[in-house]
Amino acid sequence: MVDAGQGAYLKHKSVTNKVNTLRGIAAGIAMVFEKMGDVWGLRENPALTGLADSYLDKLQRRRRERAAQMDPIREEHYQAVMASVRKPLAGERSGRAELRAALVVALFSVMFDGMLRAGEAEEARWGDVSRHPDGSGRLYVPFSKTDQDGEGEYVFLSRRSMKALDDLREVRRKKGGAKAKDDRIFQIGTSRMRTHVSEACKAAGLEGRFGTHSFRIGMAQELALAGFGMVLIMRAGRWRSPEMPAYYIRELDADRAAVAELHRVWEQGGDRVQEDSKGIDVLSTYDHVRFGP
Repeated sequence: MVDAGQGAYLKHKSVTNKVNTLRGIAAGIAMVFEKMGDVWGLRENPALTGLADSYLDKLQRRRRERAAQMDPIREEHYQAVMASVRKPLAGERSGRAELRAALVVALFSVMFDGMLRAGEAEEARWGDVSRHPDGSGRLYVPFSKTDQDGEGEYVFLSRRSMKALDDLREVRRKKGGAKAKDDRIFQIGTSRMRTHVSEACKAAGLEGRFGTHSFRIGMAQELALAGFGMVLIMRAGRWRSPEMPAYYIRELDADRAAVAELHRVWEQGGDRVQEDSKGIDVLSTYDHVRFGP
């Protein structure tokens, strides 16, 4: 296996080097050991066991995800957008503002509840929505990134999402828009969706980098904070492995860490945390996934 020295060296070099550069370094190490291994009395070339490649592959995936990482849209962000979305944008006519507002409200509500990916939302059709007696609904997602065989899954829609869909349908009806079962609900592509999300967040005074993926990240965090375990979070977001949801919720630990709790105690005029209040380890499931029980 890769020895501690090589692993530490690659980790150290990863701070200031790109992954491709690190691969070159690993190849250089392999070449040196190939020539000098016998002289040094080493039977196995540590750079050719596959663990170095595995480490670098994981590093490359992590860096790619970080580069594309969106800020989460949580419930507080949702409410902020709802409070401002009906205000006309600069130069926007009232009729256009009404349709844009109805579309944004439905988009935010449905994508947040359903933890929908952009492509799933783009293909959502009126005929895929069903209403239940309690006023909530279900959206049938016929295929997704993690359902390439098209077996289909149902996601929950709250009463506020169903109302948002009803309002969007009514606005479209007044304007003579299509509303047949086979019609797409949002009638826009993923690029326009991202623009709507970004503009709505900006109009609400929210700072950050928001896009369609922000809903999945935000709902995963809300579920974790509410105490739901990793299995239920994975099912809600239709993930096949815990890697991505664990990555999305790990930043929550900072708000529940010992230092954060200590500052809250100080702000309340205290000097010692209570025995029954040691913070919430929202990442216990994440740690379990990484390291086992």
